[in-house]
Amino acid sequence: MHGSKPEITVITLASLTTMGSHLGVVYLVRDVSDLEKLLEEVSPRFTGKVPVKIHMGEPGNKYFLRPNEIEPVLKFIRENRGRPFLFDTVVLYRSPRSSVSGYMEVAKRHGFSEICDVVIDEEGVPVEVEGLRIEVCKTIATNSQMVVISHCKGHAMSGYGGAIKNLGMGGVTKETKRLLHEGAMPRRVEELCNYCGICAQVCPENAINVQEGQWVWDREKCFGCGKCVENCPEGALDYSLRNFLEALAISAKACLLGMRKVLYLNYLLRISKLCDCSSSPRNEIICGDIGILASEDIVSIEKASLDLIYEKGGEGLFERVHRVDPLRQIEYAEKIGLGSMDYELIEI
Repeated sequence: MHGSKPEITVITLASLTTMGSHLGVVYLVRDVSDLEKLLEEVSPRFTGKVPVKIHMGEPGNKYFLRPNEIEPVLKFIRENRGRPFLFDTVVLYRSPRSSVSGYMEVAKRHGFSEICDVVIDEEGVPVEVEGLRIEVCKTIATNSQMVVISHCKGHAMSGYGGAIKNLGMGGVTKETKRLLHEGAMPRRVEELCNYCGICAQVCPENAINVQEGQWVWDREKCFGCGKCVENCPEGALDYSLRNFLEALAISAKACLLGMRKVLYLNYLLRISKLCDCSSSPRNEIICGDIGILASEDIVSIEKASLDLIYEKGGEGLFERVHRVDPLRQIEYAEKIGLGSMDYELIEI
């Protein structure tokens, strides 16, 4: 399923004769009420402490996953002798979620503390992956199993945010978050620049000003989305360190290095224009509900999620909205060995 246009083959359980390994297999249910069936089919068996990675919502955001939508997952883990706890990391930007105490209060206000123990992490363990020094949060670094619950939606920098972004940005320290953002800031090759101004047009923060013979970049406004680099027709702009989408995949790989067992659950519900970190009133639903996916392959579930969203919301939906092709993060994740973009989709 590598083509630009998604070709989705849905296999029902009734017609399935043999499965083989779970690798590259993605399961789909259409409603939260069928979550138990989904989990029974994937049959994850977690014992002992089970970290459950989830974004617990920015104050003012309307679309993040709600406690009742993930409670069946916690119930399933408990019934199979696991002890789940929800976790996330503090954020880099100005927000109540930028401190452990502030985020704990948000988790309580949003109802997550009522259904499960919550850990907010700010400590990290450094590892080097693909030439980048990544500080993986302590919760991930000290465990060998994990459930990753991701709300799939748009994102200004990555085009789309799912499991790769949930780990790559949400599973690391503030220092690594800063590295990923600043590493994607532009570096200009003056002799190649013809001052066409396209970079200024695509910049969402108005951080670039181009006039005749002058190119001015405001570092304070720039948050490293990379749109100027990706859209420069002359190749006059490059990344200070690394393309943001590739860096996300590398960071996600760092989070998975010591893992023995990981289950990914992608919720394709309330698919919004902006990420769950946004409290902007301009945020809106851009694609109808599809269902919930489960897989043990992060690349397969991300490709299936993107294909299903494009099938329902229109080909290239996120690229049209954000001028960023999110497929690049998935392709690079496959390239560095995180899984396969070829998958079977099995609807339960």
